[in-house]
Amino acid sequence: MKTIKLMKCVLYATVMAAFVVVGCEDLDIYSINAPADLQRRIDSIAALKPNTGDTTYLIIVSAIVGAENNTTGWNGAHSDYFIIPANKLLHLEFLNYGTGVSNWNNWNLAVSNVEANPEDYTPENGEVGYFTLRSDAYGWGNDDFDLGLISFNYPDTDGDGDIWNDFLSTMQGARVSLDIDHSATGNVFVTATAVGTNGVTLVMTYQQPVSATDDIAAFLVTDGSHFEMKKAYLIPSKITAIEDVDPVSIDITGAPSFVELGNENYWGDAIATVTFADGSSEEVDSADLSFNVIPDMTTLGEKTVVVAYSKTKQGAFCQAVSTIYKLEVTNPVVSLEITTMPALTTYYYFNSDSIIFNTRGIVVTGTYSDGTSAVIPNASLKFGKIPAVAGSQTAVISFVGATQTVTTTCP
Repeated sequence: MKTIKLMKCVLYATVMAAFVVVGCEDLDIYSINAPADLQRRIDSIAALKPNTGDTTYLIIVSAIVGAENNTTGWNGAHSDYFIIPANKLLHLEFLNYGTGVSNWNNWNLAVSNVEANPEDYTPENGEVGYFTLRSDAYGWGNDDFDLGLISFNYPDTDGDGDIWNDFLSTMQGARVSLDIDHSATGNVFVTATAVGTNGVTLVMTYQQPVSATDDIAAFLVTDGSHFEMKKAYLIPSKITAIEDVDPVSIDITGAPSFVELGNENYWGDAIATVTFADGSSEEVDSADLSFNVIPDMTTLGEKTVVVAYSKTKQGAFCQAVSTIYKLEVTNPVVSLEITTMPALTTYYYFNSDSIIFNTRGIVVTGTYSDGTSAVIPNASLKFGKIPAVAGSQTAVISFVGATQTVTTTCP
């Protein structure tokens, strides 16, 4: 009985095996025909992340820019064309590789307006390009480009007096972060930070005027180099636009009270202080002021000087604010007389520094070329210092070409 059951099992297994063989004999071996750009597509999908708060992640289409053996020459390949709206900062991260032959065989950043087509864009074209910035702290651009605004901290790590051999070593395989900040102030601020595999960090910065409202574009350019793109995203600008304000008033101090006939300097050592709509005040240069003297300085008598200032706090032209002060054009002073002595004539000193004359109480009268006389305000006079020497000392008082002295005592 057991033998019969065993034979049945063997027969059943044989039949099943036959079915399996028949069912599989016409099948081919399966294979996956992956597209050649599968890795790029994977990278693009990975980069396509949802916006997170203020961060907008960008798709990186060209993950590798330039031939990986660094044979792609100047302007031979471009990265993706990244648009940067006003008040946004573009952040790029990539690995940098170059031939190591010359400083410029590394990354180059081109910043242009959006009319520049990256397919036929030439970084030297100032009509569409704002500037091209090289990683070795060099560049060129339109009329606003200023090489002197590039700053960098590239160290001489081996102490041989040459920073560029160290630069080339650090840049090979360095992870580079580029921040291109399109500020609403009408400037773009670039910060490039490269961290080498040797642990050295290189930082370079640059800024330049661009459109405050129109989009700008940025992309990388090869020059015997290639780049492995890692990240690209937009965040809000880190540069705060300062609201401009108009001036509301102007105040003049230290203006001369008297000016001799023939002397056109009606300003002297005066100081102009402008107050703005936000409540702040600042001294302004006389070169930024406009003047009108009524009547003119060619005759004797009292004059009214009108002073106007017509710039906002940020220096833009605007409606002017004005004030006036008065002065008198006199005949030349031919002599001075001290008609009232100063309250203090005895001075003490504690070192060799000259002593400042104390004008309290002194009255000085000037005699003019026509024989008339008048008190001259102390603010219009110049008082010399007193020597820090024991005994009787003199202080010189002057007004234009006329002088007088006053005797003091230093115990």
